[in-house]
Parts: sequence; structure tokens; C-alpha cells
Amino acid sequence: MGARISERTFDDVNAVAGLSDQLGSPATPEQVRRILEAIPTTSGQEVLVARVEPVGTVVGWLHVYEHLSLATGPRCEIGGLVVDETCRGQGIGTLLISAAEHWAETRGLAGVQFSSRTSRTEAHRLYERLGYRIQKTSHIFSKQLS
Repeated sequence: MGARISERTFDDVNAVAGLSDQLGSPATPEQVRRILEAIPTTSGQEVLVARVEPVGTVVGWLHVYEHLSLATGPRCEIGGLVVDETCRGQGIGTLLISAAEHWAETRGLAGVQFSSRTSRTEAHRLYERLGYRIQKTSHIFSKQLS
């Protein structure tokens, strides 16, 4: 199965929502549409999708953005990455990460960073094969505001 990376379209909202469930971040197509509408590609972030050929079915997505921090300087952050569980191990994750690295390089960013749940051990093996290393372990704190 061949795959290609492309910009997302609003026709992809159902597939992106379904894949978000597999990532452990459930979202409805309506929620995905609202988020995609709020992410203009000129604002330093982009959502890319992996499509299998020849039909163009979306089997993965990547959200990448430029992150500026006083602590670390500018860098590329992967905000989300998922490949359909039926397509894992076929090089699609590698294509998506390569697209993130290319996106960062075209913006003059020196590095790519992301977090990954500790339970996603198969994904961790992929990241390590691609040269990524665990930089630190931390807790994520969140609070829902009304």
C-alpha cells in the first residue's frame, strides 16, 4: 500500500475525528471542523494527513506548529500524530514525522519536539529508530475552565 502526505481538507473531518478516537482524544466531526477552521495554515501551524493510494483514504494525521518559549527558544512541536491501527507498521508514521521535520526546516527551526503517552511503546520504538530520544519525563497538569 502506497501513501502520500497532503494538506488536510474539510472533507477529511470524519476521518480525522475517527483517528482522534484511536489517539485517545475523542472528537466529533463538528469539533474537528471548528478546530481546523481556527488553524489557518499561515499562522505557524498546519494539519497534514496521510492518504493511501489509489483511493486517497485518510489513514493518519499530524498537527505541527511553531512553539516559542523563553526556556527553549523556537522549535517545531508536534501537537498530535496518529496512524490508523490497521495501517501501523507500514511506514506511514515515518512519512508523517518526515513531513514534520521538513515543515520545521523550511521555517528555520532547529528541532522537533513532542510528547507521547507512556503506554504507546510501539510508537516509542518508531521515534527512537528515527533518532528521537527521551529528553525528560514530566507530569501534565490540566484544569477545565467553565
